[in-house]
Amino acid sequence: MNNYTFAEAIYSDSPVKEYANNPLIEALPPILTSQKVIHLMSVFPHFDINERFDSDEIRFHYIQRLYDYFHPLTRHIALERRFSTVIRKGYVNRNPISKDTVKYMNDSYKSLKEGKLPEPDQINTENTVQGFSLIGVSGTGKSTTYKRIIKSYPKYIKHTNHKGNHMNIAQIPFLNLECPSDGSLGGLCHKFFEEVDLRIGSKYKERFKNYRVQYMLTEMVHLTRLHNVGVLIIDEIQHLSVQKVQGVNKMLNFFVGLVNQIGVPVILIGTNKAFDMLNKEFRQALRSDGQGSNKEDWERMKNDRNWQLVMDGLLHYQWTRTPVENEEDLLKIKNALYVESQGIIGIAVKLFAATQMEAILNRKETITEELIQSTFKRCFGSLQPMIDALKSGNQEEINKYDDLKERLKEIMNQIEDDYKTNILVQAIEEAKSKGGNDGYYQLLTVRLANKITDSKIVQSSVKEVLSKFNYHQYSIDELFQMALTIAEGKITRKKGRKNKNNSTEALKENDLRKLRLEALDRKISTYEMLKEKNIILDYNLFEKGVI
Repeated sequence: MNNYTFAEAIYSDSPVKEYANNPLIEALPPILTSQKVIHLMSVFPHFDINERFDSDEIRFHYIQRLYDYFHPLTRHIALERRFSTVIRKGYVNRNPISKDTVKYMNDSYKSLKEGKLPEPDQINTENTVQGFSLIGVSGTGKSTTYKRIIKSYPKYIKHTNHKGNHMNIAQIPFLNLECPSDGSLGGLCHKFFEEVDLRIGSKYKERFKNYRVQYMLTEMVHLTRLHNVGVLIIDEIQHLSVQKVQGVNKMLNFFVGLVNQIGVPVILIGTNKAFDMLNKEFRQALRSDGQGSNKEDWERMKNDRNWQLVMDGLLHYQWTRTPVENEEDLLKIKNALYVESQGIIGIAVKLFAATQMEAILNRKETITEELIQSTFKRCFGSLQPMIDALKSGNQEEINKYDDLKERLKEIMNQIEDDYKTNILVQAIEEAKSKGGNDGYYQLLTVRLANKITDSKIVQSSVKEVLSKFNYHQYSIDELFQMALTIAEGKITRKKGRKNKNNSTEALKENDLRKLRLEALDRKISTYEMLKEKNIILDYNLFEKGVI
């Protein structure tokens, strides 16, 4: 049985005449003023200046708050208005208590039962509603913005009584789907059914899993009307561009059908790579109500007043012991963040976070223009070709870099791993005066695990080094080389005893190759996986005095 929740419809009269006496519109949240939109979308994390004097480990966790920071601008407010408008216009001619709507739904159901395609909704197509597209450089906040907007709408509304009229109507204000990476219509259909199932507790995915694509598309059209879907949002639309032209056209024709035949607004979200793929017919359908595809709104930011405004808010969050407060120095930092990110806010925020980690680790405890530059070069160097493409303005080169979201995740995971390793190093230095080898064991295990895949050999080799040698007299690098030599010797001897048939065995539970694959699959760091499997301890134990 599916676990789903719904909101009982609460109706509010609308001041807009054409929205009056329509349960689907009156049950939606009220139309918001600009001030309320700003309040809805803004995310300014908690900050206390006293937090600057907490330990390195604790401040590392504070810095993670930066990833939630969101400062709305004019384009974000405009997007909320567009969304608020198209969802309501889409419901105007689908009033469930109108005779025309009831007749259309009955006729559609009868056609489907007879194995026929439903006729287009002639009444509704007289006032066709449009969607729009959000196309722009990866990392400019397109997906983040629309996700903040739809949070203000219920996922599922149940109508039982509208002004004394008893009814049993389901309403799904929005459905947001991620375009399948293979661009297949079948994959999109399955995602659609799955999302509807999650909202209302149905079993459409199971029912239609073996049906032909054409029939599934027909059912999607019918279910969109049956469950009163307000807006259909398709994210990552650039995935379509890798498919054969015929497949792309089929899917786009389906979107056009949703817009033109049954009045369901469609919002397509993607990178610049998707712009040329959107065919003329679809772009024309979007433009006809003035919504259009405002591609220029979702390009990288310019180093103008808006950039300075967003950066002013960001620079408020300094957890270094010596914050930058001088206006001239702050301006240098804002400009340096722009140069290195080229106006991609996703890069700028993560670079600012990484720079603070670096400032804490190197004990300088302040952010400088030079530190931003060196942090980008050391940690974000793999993004340099994309940054160079943005600087050049060459659209063909820019379109090559559509995977920024995943690349930034990988970069930040690596930075956090490096940070935790450095915390262990610092803990070991402090432990030298106290005696004990637990800190050495944790650090050497993490480092050796990046070279040796057998966790038993890793652990036994580290223990052997620490038991045979006076570890206080050696540097960490020297101890690591000793452990690596011992581990490699163990592997050589083990291979000599190994039966040839064992080479095809599945990876064992203690094999770090398996743990690495599992970490990648779960999108967590190798450090976290080793900690979870109790191969190493949590570095926070050092701070708590447990070790």
